[in-house]
Amino acid sequence: MDNDNDATDGNGHGTHVAGTIAGTAHGVAKKAKIVTVRVLDDDGSGTTEQVVAGIDWVTKNHQGPSVANMSLGGGADEALDEAVRKAVAAGVTFAVAAGNESADAGQGSRPA
Repeated sequence: MDNDNDATDGNGHGTHVAGTIAGTAHGVAKKAKIVTVRVLDDDGSGTTEQVVAGIDWVTKNHQGPSVANMSLGGGADEALDEAVRKAVAAGVTFAVAAGNESADAGQGSRPA
């Protein structure tokens, strides 16, 4: 997010999701290796450019089969769509939020 080596989760949401995914006791993928890529600030806010930069980093640095979790939402954006398309073509699978704010999934929001 701010081009440093500190991926501390000041909001807590990413840590919660990482535990759900790879928690050693109750995670759905207990042996998964987690790599933190922070794209939102401590309030859970950010820009599309920050999210795209995070996706681009994952595309460039992932190894082997990889899954990127994007439990976030926002408006439709062609740059975001293109970054996801490139990542998928490079072998990254995405798990994304859908239906935030009680809206129907796919009705103009992204990433779903």
